[in-house]
This record gives sequence, structure tokens and C-alpha cells, in this order.
Amino acid sequence: MKIILTESQIKKLIHENIEELNYQSFQDDENLQELRDAIDKNKMVSVSFVKKDGEVKHMLVRKNLSSYVGSDREKTDAQMNVEMNHDLKKVVDINAYKRELKYLRNQNPEMDSATIKQMASKKAWRSINLKNVLGFMVGGRFIDLRDENEIMDRFGETIYNSLSKSMINSLRPVEDNPQGDVNEANPILGALKSWISPSIQIVKNTNNVAGFLKHIQPTSRPLMQKFGVIKNTKVVKEIMDPVIDSLPIIGHEFNKLKGQFVQTASAQNIVGKFQSQVSSTYKSINTDLKVAEGGTLNLSFAYKDLEELLYYTNQIKGENILTPQGVKVIKSVESQVKHTMAKIDLALSQIAYYAK
Repeated sequence: MKIILTESQIKKLIHENIEELNYQSFQDDENLQELRDAIDKNKMVSVSFVKKDGEVKHMLVRKNLSSYVGSDREKTDAQMNVEMNHDLKKVVDINAYKRELKYLRNQNPEMDSATIKQMASKKAWRSINLKNVLGFMVGGRFIDLRDENEIMDRFGETIYNSLSKSMINSLRPVEDNPQGDVNEANPILGALKSWISPSIQIVKNTNNVAGFLKHIQPTSRPLMQKFGVIKNTKVVKEIMDPVIDSLPIIGHEFNKLKGQFVQTASAQNIVGKFQSQVSSTYKSINTDLKVAEGGTLNLSFAYKDLEELLYYTNQIKGENILTPQGVKVIKSVESQVKHTMAKIDLALSQIAYYAK
């Protein structure tokens, strides 16, 4: 007997075996381990879900913010178990946080940065109904949960197809490469070749900077090799805006290292030398990233310079010349630099997948 399966039946058969998404399956399902790992490490992931009003929300989220200070009031059992009882996942909406930061800084120029961050962080929390999730993007891979959550039956075809551009492009099949000009042993690079569009114009690849590629997230290394130096088109500019927005924060944090944050006057001279080096590197990053539309955007050098900033912060800590407050400042600088590097990792995947 010959059995013929439809395309939708085949898709259902080969689809990852994830039960309906709820609090328990989110915690336990082995197919979601990559997602849980990313969230536990406070990495940024994208999610699409249906809101209470029936609209689809695309959101860039992370687990928490270091600036957030929770209430010290005792919580009830219902408050402590709200996620489990209602199949929710509480996350930080990164774009909402940035918008609130910008608003508060404009409205309160006299207020210190730490207070503003703390205030902004309180307004950035969101609750996602896990049963209404269409899917997650983790490291450039789309975890499709539409069938598990019966999105088509519950909300219709329009909602079912309301994925972000990166999610849609990640579902595209990989085309053949008869010319063999992309490493066929690497499926990621093969996929990238088939997804390139005029919106993403490669100036050159960056295979010659393998010395620092080892420090990049494994999922982003092939993307850096492919997209390390590109034309700054309108599409690329929009993707890179969050990275650009984070640069002033790095400079602002490092400039806090004034006299009160070092142990002696002579120690201030040492810090001053480091500040000069950091200033030079910081200008280089700005040059690499803040280019006009149509110019050459050098992600590879910017990433390398960010690594250099981390080197300087470690050197300063190694001198043991900072006060406890100074150590907090330099750790904040480190955190901001790493955060910016993570944004570049994310931007690399978006540059690959957002191309039309």
C-alpha cells in the first residue's frame, strides 16, 4: 500500500517533538535546552507572541538587568508562583528599557546614571503567555512553536504567518551551490549565500582576522567571517542602531574614574594613562561603526577594539589601585562592553536573516 503525505503532514512528522508550551514544558523539554541556556546566561533572544488584544508582538528580551532592584516586601505564594500558575515567562523588554532610559535622561538631566537605570529597569518587565508564543529566535535559529500552540486554529492564518523578518528568513531552504565558492562543509555559510540580497553588500570577508574570531560566540563566527565588513545600507543601519546607542554608555561609565575612585594621587596618573589608551580605542570604535549610509561598516575591527577595551579594564583591575567604588565602576564598564559585543553578535544574525 502506498501512503502519500501532504506537505503539512510531513512538516508535522519531522517537526521537533515539543508538547504544548507551558511553564512545565518550558522548564523541562530537552528540545528547548538551547533556549533555556541562552536565557539563563542572560543573552538576548527574540520572541513573537500574541498579546491580549490579539495583535502579534515581536520583542527582544533578556532574563534580567543588573540595574534592577526588586521590592523588599514579602511576597505571597500567589506572587511567587505567578509564572507557574498562569504559564507565564517574565522577561525584560530591551527596547522598552532603552526608550525609558532615553526619556528619563531627557527629562532629568541632573539625575545620576545609576538612579535613572534603576527607574528605567522597573518599567521594562513584561509577561509572556507561553501558550500564545509563535516562536523564539536563539543564535540565529528559529524555534517554531506555532503548531504546538495551535496558533492557526486559535488565531487564524494571518496571525500564524505574522513572524518577524528574521524568523521568516530562517525558515527558507538552503539553495544548492554548484559554483562551490562557499564552504559546502559549513551549512551556515551555504545558507548565508542563498540569503544575500542587495540590502546586504559584502565588502570583503574577514577570514584573515581569525585571531580574535575565537572569542566570538560560536554561532556568530561564520557570520563575522561573512559579514565582518559590509556597506552601511538603510537596512544595516536600522539593525546596528542598538549597538550604536550603547557606545556612549561605555564612554560615560569609564569617565566616572575620577580622583575619588583611586587610592592615591600617583595612582590617578596610572589610570590617566589607561584612560588615554581607552579614549583612542573608543574613538576607533566610533569611526568603525558611525559611518554614513553607503559607507563601509567594519564590524570586525569594532569587535576587536571592544576586546581591547576589556584588556584595558583587566589591566586597571590588576594594578589594585582602585577604591571599592572604583572597582564597581570598572566592572560596570566591563559589563557594558560585553553587552555591546553581545549586541554585535545579535546584529550579525539579523544582518544575515533580515535581508529581503
